[in-house]
Amino acid sequence: MPEGGRWLIGFAVAEEPPANDFDDDEDPLVGRLLGDGYVLEERLGGGGFGAVYRARHESGDVAAAKVLRVDRAALSADARTRFRREAQALITLRHPRIVAIHTHGTSADGLEYLVMDLLEGEDLSEHLHRRRRMPVREALALFDGMAEAVQFAHEQGIAHRDLKPANVFLRRTDGKEMDPVVLDFGLAKMIEGSEESLTATGMVMGTPHYMAPEQATGEKIDYRADVYALGCILYEMLVGQPPFDGNTPTAILMQVLTSPPPKIPTDLGVPEGVEDALRRSLHKDPAQRFQDVASFRAALKSSAKSVPMTRLMHTPETPPATREVQAVSSDLTQPTLEYRRPRWVVPVIGGLLALLIAVGGFGAYVGLRQQEETVAATLPTPVNIAPSPRREDAAPALPPDAAAETGETETSELGAPPTEMPEAPPEATPTMRSQPTQMREQRLTVAPRGDESSARGGSGGAAETPPAGASEAMVTRMASLRAAIEDAERAATALNATRNGLDRLERGQNPGFCSRNDLRRSDSTAILQVIQELRGVRNQACEPFAQRELPAAILQKLREFPSTLDDARTRAQRTLPTNEPQDQADAVIAAVGALERATAGTANGRPFPCDDPGFRSLRLVSVGPNSWAASAASSVLRRRDAICRGMPGLSAREGRELADTLSRRLDLYEGNLNGARSSAQSELRGLESALR
Repeated sequence: MPEGGRWLIGFAVAEEPPANDFDDDEDPLVGRLLGDGYVLEERLGGGGFGAVYRARHESGDVAAAKVLRVDRAALSADARTRFRREAQALITLRHPRIVAIHTHGTSADGLEYLVMDLLEGEDLSEHLHRRRRMPVREALALFDGMAEAVQFAHEQGIAHRDLKPANVFLRRTDGKEMDPVVLDFGLAKMIEGSEESLTATGMVMGTPHYMAPEQATGEKIDYRADVYALGCILYEMLVGQPPFDGNTPTAILMQVLTSPPPKIPTDLGVPEGVEDALRRSLHKDPAQRFQDVASFRAALKSSAKSVPMTRLMHTPETPPATREVQAVSSDLTQPTLEYRRPRWVVPVIGGLLALLIAVGGFGAYVGLRQQEETVAATLPTPVNIAPSPRREDAAPALPPDAAAETGETETSELGAPPTEMPEAPPEATPTMRSQPTQMREQRLTVAPRGDESSARGGSGGAAETPPAGASEAMVTRMASLRAAIEDAERAATALNATRNGLDRLERGQNPGFCSRNDLRRSDSTAILQVIQELRGVRNQACEPFAQRELPAAILQKLREFPSTLDDARTRAQRTLPTNEPQDQADAVIAAVGALERATAGTANGRPFPCDDPGFRSLRLVSVGPNSWAASAASSVLRRRDAICRGMPGLSAREGRELADTLSRRLDLYEGNLNGARSSAQSELRGLESALR
C-alpha cells in the first residue's frame, strides 16, 4: 500500500478481504502471464468470481488487472460475451477524468481479464466520510469535473447507471489532490451479471441512495437517470448526507419513489439558484429534469456566481483509511480499532422493491448483503466500542466572518476542481477549524446519564474549537466519543419505550411500539449491537399482533422479506460447487426467483402471494438431503408463515410469559448499553484532561 494514500484497483478498492477462493497464502495466479505482455505480480483484492492484481508489463509499466473466474457455473457464456463487448466499448472512452482501460482479452489458459490504470488516492465516499461535507465553491468545482466526464460518456453513447460517491475516485498525482476520476461505466454490472439478469427477469442494478425512481421501478432508463444520480451526489457533498436515507434499502427506495427531496438548510450558504438546479435534477419525472448533463452544469455555473469567493483554508485531513492515525501521546496505549461501514448495491425487480445485494466485488449472485470495509485506525485508550464520525449529522456552515479569518481567497474559475491548497500552520488556532471539525460539528461535553447540566451541541449551539495542543487523532476521537454517547442516550430512550411496551404485553395487549422508528444506526459496535438486539425484542413482541394490523404489518414484513430471500439464494449458491445433489440448490434459486416476481404485485397493493407454487417447492427442499439448501428453504418458509398464517393475538398468560422472557433480555442489553456509555464517557474525560 503506498504511503499517503490508497490504491484504486481498477474499479474496486482493495480494502476488503479476498474471497475464500483466493485466501491461500500462495495465490496460484501470481506469476501467470496474461495476453499483451502483462504478468500478475501481486493479488490486491478479490471477490466471488475473480480478483484484482498488480500487473507489470514487459516494458516495466505497472497496471491493475482484473481477472474473471470463468470456471464458475454461475458465470455463463453470455455474461462473458457481454463482458468482452462492454470492455471493448469502454476502451473508446479516452478522457482525463475517466479511468483508462488499456486492454482486455483471454489468456492462453482461459482467464478473462481487463487491464486498467492503477491510481493512488481515495474515493469520494471516503473523502466525505472524513470531511462530512464540503464548502459550496469547492464542492461545485469538484462536481463539475466529474460531471464533465459523465457528459463525455453520454456523448459517446454510454450511460453510467450506477453513479455514486464510491465510483468517483479522487486521484492524487504530482502532489495535487482532488482530481476526480469516474469509474465503473457499466463494467461492474457486467461482471456481477446484472445485465444478464436485466434481459432475463427485468432486474436492474443500482445503489438505493442514488437510484432514479424509474430505475427503482424497473422502467426503461436513459441518460436522465445519470442526471438524477449526479444531483444526489452534489446534494451529499453540500449537505453531508444523501437526499434520501433510511435504515434499510426498502426504506430508502420508498422515499425515492414518494418523497420530495428535503430542503437544504439555509445556514449552509447554498445559493438559491444552486438549490433550484438540484431540485430540478432530482425530479421524480425524468421529463421535468435537465435533459442532459450539459444543461445541469450550465445552470450550476450560472448560479455559482453568487457564491462567496472565500473558502476554508486547507488543513491536514484525517489520513486515508489504510494509514495509521498517530497516537495522542507516547504514554497512551494504541489499540487498533475497526470501523465497518455497509455499502448497499441493490438489484430491483420489475415494480418490486426487492432489495438484493450482489455478493462480493464480482458476484453474479443476486442477493442482499451488506459489504463491509474494514478501516484500521490507531487510537488512544482501549474501549469496547468503535464509534466513528458519521455523515448523518451535517456540520453547519462556517459563518462568513470565520471564513474570512482564514485569509484564503479563491480566484480560479468554476469548472476545474482545485488542485493546490495552502499548507496549514503547525498548530490549529481558535480562528481556524481543523479537518475533524468539518467532519462533524464539535459538540459540548455530554455528561453522564442523569446530569442535565451539560448542554449538547446542536444546530444552534456553538462549536467547540479544538485546543491548540490537540492532534488530528485526538480531536477526531473526541468527536467520535461524543457521537457514541449521544447514540447511547437515544438507544436508552428506545429501550425504556420497549420496556413500557412489555408492561402492556404482559396484560396480553399490543405493546404499542410496533410502528415506531426510533432505533437508529450507530457507528459504535457495542451500541449498534444493543440496537439490533432491541429490534429483535420488538419484532418478537409484535409478531402475535401482526395479522390484526393489516396492511401496515404485512408491509413491514415485506421490508424484511428480501433479505431472507437473499440469504436463501446466497446459501444455495454456495452449495453449487461443493455439495450434492445440486438440483436441490437449483430448486431454491428457482423458487426464490419465482417468489420475487410473485411478490412484485404487492408494491401495487395486491395481497401477498401466500399460495404461490414457489413455497410448495421450498417445502420439499426444506426436508431434502442438501443441508445448505434445506436451511435456505426453511428460512424463507418461516418468513412466509409469519406473513400468511392467522395471528390470534395473545392470552394474558401467554403475554406474561413472553413479556417475562423479553424483559430478562432487556436487562442484559441495558447493562451492555450502560457499560458502553460509561466507557466512552471515561475515555472522553481522560482526553479532555490531557488537554488541560
